[in-house]
Amino acid sequence: MIAIFNRWAWYKETMLARSMEMHRRELLAFEAESSVQSRFDALDSTLETWNGLRIPNVLSLTAAGETDVIVLTRWGVLLVEVKNWIGSITIDDKSRIRQSGKKGKPVLQKINEKLANLKRIFLERTGSDIEGECVVVFANKHATLSKEIQAHSQITRNEGIDSIANEVLSGRAMLSKGQIDLYKSFLNSFGTFDRLCTPAGLCEFGDINDNETTDLFDRQLHSVVDIELGRGLISTLIFGPQLKVTIQSRDGSKHIQWVEPGPRLSFSQPWNHTVESVESRPIEFYSRICFGTQATVLEDSNGRQVSIVPKATEAVTENGAKDESVLTSLKQATAREAQRFDIGSTHTATIKHLIYNKNGALDGILVWLVHRKVQGLVGRESIRELNPGILPLYTVGKSVDVTVLANDGPKKILLGL
Repeated sequence: MIAIFNRWAWYKETMLARSMEMHRRELLAFEAESSVQSRFDALDSTLETWNGLRIPNVLSLTAAGETDVIVLTRWGVLLVEVKNWIGSITIDDKSRIRQSGKKGKPVLQKINEKLANLKRIFLERTGSDIEGECVVVFANKHATLSKEIQAHSQITRNEGIDSIANEVLSGRAMLSKGQIDLYKSFLNSFGTFDRLCTPAGLCEFGDINDNETTDLFDRQLHSVVDIELGRGLISTLIFGPQLKVTIQSRDGSKHIQWVEPGPRLSFSQPWNHTVESVESRPIEFYSRICFGTQATVLEDSNGRQVSIVPKATEAVTENGAKDESVLTSLKQATAREAQRFDIGSTHTATIKHLIYNKNGALDGILVWLVHRKVQGLVGRESIRELNPGILPLYTVGKSVDVTVLANDGPKKILLGL
């Protein structure tokens, strides 16, 4: 009888945790970032975009500062701060941006500081400067921008994204192929936050402490872990609780384990300094665990953090020149990864970005076939064959099964759903 009561208590607590939803304000902010990134992705001048990269402040030895969107264009790098604010938006004489009814915030100062840190790290690693600028995008249509805000060269709305990259980077020479390769490898070296999501839509961003987390999965080998309750209420009361854990490896393979409750993970958020911010949680509270990417830190002889050390920056010699042999080796390895995706074969991919046309209709789905190495595109023809009612189910980070329709290289793989 006691066992049945304990099983009931476990089931009730677990279902309550799994029913947690994301606060509407956070959800809208997340969707705004995704929308802005998609618009930059659609530009002809965009080579690649990133979301949520953590750029360290190497002077103060603080943790990384997350950047909403980073865009690599043909002329340089663009750091983008996305604000989903509504109401009247003004700017004061100290360049602080103020939303009606609230205090002014150093929005421009913070994104400029991240750009300065990015430049500093790049200089340390290569001995040269990185071509870059930063902008703020107000994504909410209900924001009313003052004349001073509208005239500011670093601020725009969603509608102005098409021209802002050209405007702030105007007058610069186009990047050479060597510079583009170097910039990509450099930006790919920065880490991103881990993510914990519930079936009801709550997503928490932060850091999973590997030393205090179950050894059931390993971030070095695994990218995504899905957790399902293996039994319903009645079966749980009779036979006990069981979890179905589906682990997706970074090489694209999957395997399933059936386990009893017990595995836990330690999770914290750098911006939350309360005692409760670092806690151990049962894995069954979540339906999906996504491991972010980790950056390697370089320290000087005094133990001071001085730079990010990307694996790919081995392609840069001490004097800042490119080591062509290493770059060639990296490209060859990526090309070999892409070759295994035969036409007609089916694979599980992870949605990277959603691309919308100027009318707001879904026009393409970019996916990772191999994380950060091989990507593919589900084109508009395949999307048109879908029932429009299920399109909202396709969200960034979601796993989807795709079929290879054409394969012309790591970034030229056409897919169907």
